[in-house]
Amino acid sequence: MSNDQNSFNSAFSLINVMDHLNPEEKQDLQKNCEYAIRQFGENWLDREDSKRHPLYGFVGNSIGVSELGELGSAIQLLQSQENFPEIMERLQSPNQFYGAYSEVLVGYWLKKSSINFDYLKQKTKTTPDIRIKSAQRDFTIEITTKDYSEDYLKAYQIYTKFSSALLFNKKGLNVFAINHRPLTSTHHANEILRKCEDLIENADISGFEELHLKKIIDVYVFRPENIERVPKKFRSFSFRMPKTDEYARVRGTITDKARQLNQDAPGILLIFDQHFWPSRRIGHFASKLRHELEEKIFEHPNLSALVLITQFGDTSLDKQEVIRENDSLIAMRTYSPKSIVSKYKVLIFNKFATYPLNDEEIEILKKI
Repeated sequence: MSNDQNSFNSAFSLINVMDHLNPEEKQDLQKNCEYAIRQFGENWLDREDSKRHPLYGFVGNSIGVSELGELGSAIQLLQSQENFPEIMERLQSPNQFYGAYSEVLVGYWLKKSSINFDYLKQKTKTTPDIRIKSAQRDFTIEITTKDYSEDYLKAYQIYTKFSSALLFNKKGLNVFAINHRPLTSTHHANEILRKCEDLIENADISGFEELHLKKIIDVYVFRPENIERVPKKFRSFSFRMPKTDEYARVRGTITDKARQLNQDAPGILLIFDQHFWPSRRIGHFASKLRHELEEKIFEHPNLSALVLITQFGDTSLDKQEVIRENDSLIAMRTYSPKSIVSKYKVLIFNKFATYPLNDEEIEILKKI
């Protein structure tokens, strides 16, 4: 057996215990996962540089493995599509992966629905990503993935640094830490981390040490036999993340990306956004989006409609698929039992668009 195959078997062993899949579905998922990984190079799973690539995070949990299998299936279906090799190149890049991944997903959904489309060659920064060839006229789609805010990324990087240094300390000591306000300053975080590392050195001798910085952080470092000395309300490891106005950030995305849509044909802006945690009431979620975003959409006559998609692993008992439609928006909730993923999709129409969408174009968007 090859080294690659050994790595595949190890990385995807959890497929065997995914009880919601039958044996044939498990076999197909394993094959599709292996196919996806092979596109990234020989022994990719075992290379140190691979661990810094976003795709590596797909391995190790059932939702991620299901998404990886979908990616493998998508690549096989789309590989003959014109300009797809350029998208594959971007998938290889850690910094460009998520943008390319979103374009692959949209193309995959279109292809499965037998909708005729082209990936457009990116000649300039203002070239849309996809052209749909419908019966009456062509229209374009600009696809983007809204990333985390700069402050959130800084805070998350600091959290990762603390968790690596404290939870996996070389002394083998237990650590609880509760951070009370987001840390985004590297200088401040490094100062606190040095104090925590001194705490570990001292606790290696004393067996128990604590650090309290008022309204910033509480830290306990101890040997397991001293756990009772830690108050129960502090027995966790948690860091606060900055709060961001996600609606304001979507409005900024609309302003930035609408310029990439054509002026002489219907144009769609499709945003993948994982920062909303939608209410089970899809109608309420869609109504809130419309309230927050509609005025910004109206500012761009070349924007015929905004499509916002958010997906998440869903283990709730509510598997009902829902669609709500009126003259200004369509809201859909779908569920995939194979991937255990719910998808929320909201289409908000621009009644002031130069080219309002016709019924055929709306039906195509509902199939994405």
